[in-house]
Amino acid sequence: MVSMIAVPVSCMATVCFVTCVVLAFVPVTLVFGVVMVHLVISLWMLGTHTGFLLRGCSR
Repeated sequence: MVSMIAVPVSCMATVCFVTCVVLAFVPVTLVFGVVMVHLVISLWMLGTHTGFLLRGCSR
């Protein structure tokens, strides 16, 4: 009788825990992704800008 109650409770606890972990990680991964994209774009822009400047100076 006790095990009949304990199994659904443990399942619910596991589901709640997994949901909490996923919900906690989603914003972190989103922020990390946005930051990475921003860094890549910034570095690419900086690289092309520096390339143009170097080409302009070498002329």
